[in-house]
Amino acid sequence: MTTQNQMINNIINAMELGNTAIEQHRPEGYSWYEIAKEQTAKFATAHNVSPEVAALVLAGASRSCSVWESFKRADIYLSTGTVYFAGDYIDSLLERYRVSGKMGSVTSPKVSAFTHNVLNGDSDVLTLDRHAFSLCIDEKVATVSDTLAMKVRRAYHTVGRETGLALSEVQSIAWIGWRSIDSQFSFHAAECGRHHADVFADFTPLDYLETVAA
Repeated sequence: MTTQNQMINNIINAMELGNTAIEQHRPEGYSWYEIAKEQTAKFATAHNVSPEVAALVLAGASRSCSVWESFKRADIYLSTGTVYFAGDYIDSLLERYRVSGKMGSVTSPKVSAFTHNVLNGDSDVLTLDRHAFSLCIDEKVATVSDTLAMKVRRAYHTVGRETGLALSEVQSIAWIGWRSIDSQFSFHAAECGRHHADVFADFTPLDYLETVAA
């Protein structure tokens, strides 16, 4: 059983890897969610929808796939009104927003937090996805218990206080570090013709948006 201190140390170690990668690949500085916010706005403009709708569609399309894939799914959905695997789920997110004005999901805190952060940029809203849990316990997880979720959330909050960073920054920097050593990501990057060391290869909406008609 991974202790609370081990979780904290694992997050800090992942952040060190992430910051090293950022210094190597983006020496001018890099904020994942601030870039995501910019690209969500551009995606909304490209499809003539509000940034809120674009954020919901992107979040709904992001389940169990790369960011590149989520943009492709979102583009298909906004172009055709449906998309494989995620179409019904996106429908439910948009219907909830239309009826109640509420963003995100009733059943998925991750989707709600991710929607918030790609719409608003860095904040103390914490997106806990399977990578966040995996790096905390140093192994891939398929399901997460309430107890584990509480411990992982507490660990991220502790690191946020210690570093003085917004929780979204803690999570995204640690995510970059985790993905830089994730063998599955390395395989995905190689399939796309990218070097596995380019940990930013999985977030390429700027490249993808160039293929979307203005």
